[in-house]
Amino acid sequence: MQPTVRVSTKDATTEIIFHPDVTDATLHAPGAAAVIHASAPTTLIIEVVPAVENGSEAASLKLDPLSIGREAQGQPAAPRAAGKTARRSTPAPAAAEPVAQESVASPPGTGALKILGHVAGIGDVVVEADRWVAGPAAPSRIEGIKIDWPDRPADVTCRYAVKFAKPRGATSAMTDAGEYAGSRKRALALVGVVLELSGPGAARYKFQTEALFLGSPVMKASGQRVVLGGPTGGEPLVGLRLAIQPAKAGAAAGAAKAAPESPRSPASAKVAPTPAPGPAEAAPAAARPSGRVRVFRSRPKPETAP
Repeated sequence: MQPTVRVSTKDATTEIIFHPDVTDATLHAPGAAAVIHASAPTTLIIEVVPAVENGSEAASLKLDPLSIGREAQGQPAAPRAAGKTARRSTPAPAAAEPVAQESVASPPGTGALKILGHVAGIGDVVVEADRWVAGPAAPSRIEGIKIDWPDRPADVTCRYAVKFAKPRGATSAMTDAGEYAGSRKRALALVGVVLELSGPGAARYKFQTEALFLGSPVMKASGQRVVLGGPTGGEPLVGLRLAIQPAKAGAAAGAAKAAPESPRSPASAKVAPTPAPGPAEAAPAAARPSGRVRVFRSRPKPETAP
């Protein structure tokens, strides 16, 4: 569960404006916002409250200025006629009708997928499919995972196992979806994860995963069975991102990619014939047998006067 954030100030000249439905000066969910109206420098009091005891306190806050109170320097104000509002010389274009964007529908049975990761120093962190637990932006040791798949098809079985750093090479038993695999508050970082889909309907789905191991680049893997591990097998897992997607999406992409490079049939392939050396020209003339004997005589030296 996500923590909440309380925002307050002791400055009477500062006003904090929340959504009309908010009565406790608290930001309750990701994306929640408040407007701070201050006429002078002020101090804000921000408190992060975990949703449950020993829960996650990870929260990111962003402060954006909405106005600086005067025209931006270097940009002259648009001229206005005295007592009249400016009018367009040409009629304003009609407002474009909103175009319905094609929504990317989740494949049947994967819309409610949730991933829980127990992160060292933070606690249990729950994310939606295709979201990072820890990861490149905030790497931290992951000590256990759980995959919740409430709308999993009856003909698909999802199981997973984890590998611990200590004792070296120790691996948990394969755990069914909805159950926790790993440890809590024992400082036992994971160094490997095995994910597996089985059953009559497993061929319709595949795992799409990204994993970050300490000191290594992000690795990507997909399939009905995925094994994640670092280069040496001893690097702690500090980021995990996974989703379950329809397997046919990857197959269709691969088929479209391979279509332009269809192999030619043997009949249509043209092979340039290799010229065979002629029997007479293959050997040099000196190697030809001959029954004649040729005698070479040297020229006589010219006589010189005594």
